[in-house]
Amino acid sequence: MKRTTKRTGWCIAVSAVFLLFSSGTAQAYSFTGVYSQDFNSLGTSGTTLPSGWSFYYSDTSGGGTWSTYIPATGTGSVQSMTSASNQSAASAMLDTGIGSTTYSQNRWYNIARSTDTGNRVISSSPDTNAGAAFQLELTNNTASALNRITVSYDIVKFHNGWDNSLSSEPSVETLPGYQLFYSFSLAPNATWYNVSALNPTSANIPQNGTLGSLDYNVYSITNAVINLNSAWNVGTNLYLRWVDDNAIGLRPDQIIGIDNVVITPIPGAVWLLGSGLLGLVAFRRRFRK
Repeated sequence: MKRTTKRTGWCIAVSAVFLLFSSGTAQAYSFTGVYSQDFNSLGTSGTTLPSGWSFYYSDTSGGGTWSTYIPATGTGSVQSMTSASNQSAASAMLDTGIGSTTYSQNRWYNIARSTDTGNRVISSSPDTNAGAAFQLELTNNTASALNRITVSYDIVKFHNGWDNSLSSEPSVETLPGYQLFYSFSLAPNATWYNVSALNPTSANIPQNGTLGSLDYNVYSITNAVINLNSAWNVGTNLYLRWVDDNAIGLRPDQIIGIDNVVITPIPGAVWLLGSGLLGLVAFRRRFRK
């Protein structure tokens, strides 16, 4: 009896360690249906990302500028990005001082989306490193595995990067906006998939802008369907990572933010039920004939 108790305790301990490792972080958000986040709860002084969110940046030792595409795996890739906890003093990001040399490659920023200071956006401006990313970690606590989800979000461009000593803006974004990647694991060798259909272009996130001014250009992704590479099983995690690349010119980088993120499930069971009903109707018609 004692031997069985010890064995049971050991199994529980091993299971706990496995769950801790597989979850990646302790801040995963329980996904039971529609997920929605507008970041307004940060207010003008919030320096802690909402539950489920974290900030990542690429390592300078393997980075550099992503000039043609953002690599999903390998050195200086989305896969090798490093978690960071550095945060901004949000009150300093409410006026045209935004984009000053205080920007850093491993910091994220809580910025007012417009002159309405209650409308918040989380933003990035990577410098020196290859890029930065916001990550949303969700645990599937719905009733079934999911093979498809829909996503909606806004990309807000405040202005291009610039060097304060110059009268023009030599710094341009090579790969404008955020590119969305997802993975089912945070293990060092985990595979990340780019949702290439949602990658912004210079037409979506224009490169024009006046030195030192705010333009609040917005590009919206609405109810885009993502066909996941494999099933997102109940009790497991999905990691969504919005990646911002470094500019090819001088510092600081173009300043962009993400806002109004909405994730909704497309249950496979519903699709199967619909297919079954269609099959039943066809069978009844044939039977009558």
